[in-house]
Amino acid sequence: MAFILLRNTQSYQTKIQGKGWRAIETADIIVYDALVSSALMAEVPAHIRRIYVGKLKGHHSMQQADISALLVE
Repeated sequence: MAFILLRNTQSYQTKIQGKGWRAIETADIIVYDALVSSALMAEVPAHIRRIYVGKLKGHHSMQQADISALLVE
């Protein structure tokens, strides 16, 4: 199973190229946070499972312990 963690990629077009984009395209699961651009997520193939783990002031989609457990899983 391929697993990718995406974060802080607001200018993804210049940062994710070649092998990086191929890794995204072949992932089974992508875990991403609030800093990942919606434009990047729109490009992710629909069959890939997406797990949002973003934290915004006053609203956490998941507790940090749960995020850590997910990444280790």
